Amino acid sequence: MRGVWSEWFWALKSHENNHGRNAIAIARQGEKAILAVEPHTDCTVIDQRASAIAAGLIEALKLRDAEYDKRTNHGELEAGELNDYF
Repeated sequence: MRGVWSEWFWALKSHENNHGRNAIAIARQGEKAILAVEPHTDCTVIDQRASAIAAGLIEALKLRDAEYDKRTNHGELEAGELNDYF
């Protein structure tokens, strides 16, 4: 069982790391978008703009991760199912 787990775990970890890379890419987009927000004398306006950017980025990440999981069948096409290792 240990051998099975140690083989499958690394494949699963690689898949999950790709989700992490998706998040980092979206965060970089967010940083650029937030820095591009025009100055305003009303902090509420800036907050609303930043919140809208954040909401859009969260949706973009959900979509990117959903597409990745669909493409890889939640990692099975990369790592295989755990049962494949038995």
